[in-house]
Amino acid sequence: MGLLIDFFLFIAFLPLQSLFINGMYFCFEKGSIFYNLAPSFFDRNANKQWAKPLWKCIRCMASVHGTITFWAIVFPIWGINYFSVVAWLFDIGILVSLNFVLFKKI
Repeated sequence: MGLLIDFFLFIAFLPLQSLFINGMYFCFEKGSIFYNLAPSFFDRNANKQWAKPLWKCIRCMASVHGTITFWAIVFPIWGINYFSVVAWLFDIGILVSLNFVLFKKI
């Protein structure tokens, strides 16, 4: 029964992560709060490959921001074990699509 509850918690957590990642993406857009902290830095590094998973690509952001949000919540609950690592891989894969779908809807 515990595994079923964990599965439903995982399914409920995915949209929350996606909303967070979409929110982070919009916060880094030109004229937004994070962009205004260092506009010259963001303009200078806008076309760099390493910027994509940090703030430039909504699908790519699933890897970095999805990992941070996943382990921040899951580590205290499940710790690091086989189930949590497999769930993390599924989480990143699902978030790539979910982020893009939500982004297109907004």
